[in-house]
Amino acid sequence: MKEKILLALLLPCLAAASIASAGVYYEARTTIEGGTGSMLVHAWIDGENARIDMIESQNPMMQAGTYMVTRDAGRTLYLVNPKEETYSEWDLAAMMNLVEGVSSLVNMEYSEPQVEALEEREGEKIAGYATRYYKYRTSYDIKMKVLGMGRKMSSVSLEEMWVTDEFDQPAMTVWLRKGTRSGDSGLDRIIAAEMEKIKGFPLKTVVVSSTAGSKKKRASSTQTTMEVETLREESVNAKRFEIPTDYRRVDLLSGAGDEEGGGNPLKGLFGRGQ
Repeated sequence: MKEKILLALLLPCLAAASIASAGVYYEARTTIEGGTGSMLVHAWIDGENARIDMIESQNPMMQAGTYMVTRDAGRTLYLVNPKEETYSEWDLAAMMNLVEGVSSLVNMEYSEPQVEALEEREGEKIAGYATRYYKYRTSYDIKMKVLGMGRKMSSVSLEEMWVTDEFDQPAMTVWLRKGTRSGDSGLDRIIAAEMEKIKGFPLKTVVVSSTAGSKKKRASSTQTTMEVETLREESVNAKRFEIPTDYRRVDLLSGAGDEEGGGNPLKGLFGRGQ
């Protein structure tokens, strides 16, 4: 009799555990001085699962009301638009290929980047969590030819990072990334390899990026600050990482529907969602 009573008490707990597990919730704000694209995101993380909601956004690619979702720590990432009831694969390589195609008359060569570690020390607490402070400088040259006319530019990024290693959640790095991005795959691999030496993920970053051309032109500079304002452990319902099965898949760049793909290829994996 005691065993039956204990089982009756445990069943609701086991059912709840099947749809929700210990995860992480955070809110992060990004501000850009000298540019556009300031954003506020709310994110839910559970292992390799992540959902990032765009609450405020000046980025035309990631408008307020949309969200990004992954089930494999960002190796495959989707941008979902509930208003349009559509979703698109977030394929950075495809976007870069389009830029290269449009800029076929522009020949660009990048030098191998120099990634210098300038400082490392104990950092301040961010959102209540201990951090380690890192300061890096990344620099490289760009040789560009347009219709036979050459031009050389230099790019320098000074990055400060407050990094925590208090969480074992691989998908945290989908949004909270270390290291600057040049847009060139070869350069970005080298920079990423250096950043992998730092364990954890940043709760705050301040990046000052400068580009200088000929002496006749002034150098341009942009400062981007990202900071996690709220961070806590909480149970995350697995449905939060689902894409509704009746949403239509479209191409991110053209907006055309993927009719030949037979609709949503994630049907059976992703459910109705929230």
